Order: sequence, then structure tokens, then C-alpha cells
Amino acid sequence: MEAPASHDWDSLPRALPIEQARVVVIVPVYKGRGETLRAIHACLSAPQATPFTLLAVNDRSPDPELAAELAALAGRGLFHLVENEHNLGFVRSVNRALGLRQGRAVVLLNSDAQVFGDWLDRLVAHAEPQTDPQAGSGGEAGAGMGAGLRRSRH
Repeated sequence: MEAPASHDWDSLPRALPIEQARVVVIVPVYKGRGETLRAIHACLSAPQATPFTLLAVNDRSPDPELAAELAALAGRGLFHLVENEHNLGFVRSVNRALGLRQGRAVVLLNSDAQVFGDWLDRLVAHAEPQTDPQAGSGGEAGAGMGAGLRRSRH
């Protein structure tokens, strides 16, 4: 897969600070330059109503070109980047990123995932707990992933 051209990144918005995001999208990265950059670009270029930020974790990629491009794009403020000093593997890289999420809900994307349209908004809508009118107490049904996605009441 071909990586997006350098000018394809120019119109993307800057990443929200983690503390301003409702959802942190975590993308662990190791290899697959074209797939990885296409996945990140697709995630960032699909407008969402849900405030989110992307956190890429470079798990000490053996591809110096990929590592350099990730650093350059993160340096432009398009996403947050954590670079592991040593290869930690997928699970430990994800755990490291989870430690940085500041209590925000998380969506974990593989580095070759291709998202489309309002993908995150649809995911959030399905994950949010629904009030069960037959519960009598007004309790919420469906805790699962939605536990971190409750709407704030202002």
C-alpha cells in the first residue's frame, strides 16, 4: 500500500490535547510504512463530531523511514507520538499508551485499519449506555465500553 503524498497531510487539523479529547485513538506501530501512514491519515481526515485525538506508539520500528515520517508528522502537531526506547511488543505498547490517556475513553486501532466516514461517531453512539425505561430506577443498561463515553451534563 502506498503512503499518502506529503501534500495530503497539509489540510488536516492539529491534534487536540489529550485532556480536551473525549476519546483517545491509540495506534501501535511497528512495520508497514504504507499501511500505517494510510491508516493514520484515514483516521485524521474523516471529520467527526466526537472530539478525539490520536496517539501513535512507535514500538521501535525497524523501518527508519517510517520512524522519521511518524516523528515529522507528529512534529507538525497532527497527532501525539510516543517512541519506545526498546521494542516492547504490542500489549506492552498499548498498556504504555493507556497510561497516558488521562481517563479518556479509548479506541484501539491496528496500524493497518482503514476507517471511513463518521466511523468514530458511530462507534461512540453504539457504545454509549442507554437508559432502560423499564428498569424503574432509571438505571443504565450496557456498561461495557460505554462506561467511559457518558455525555457530560452542563
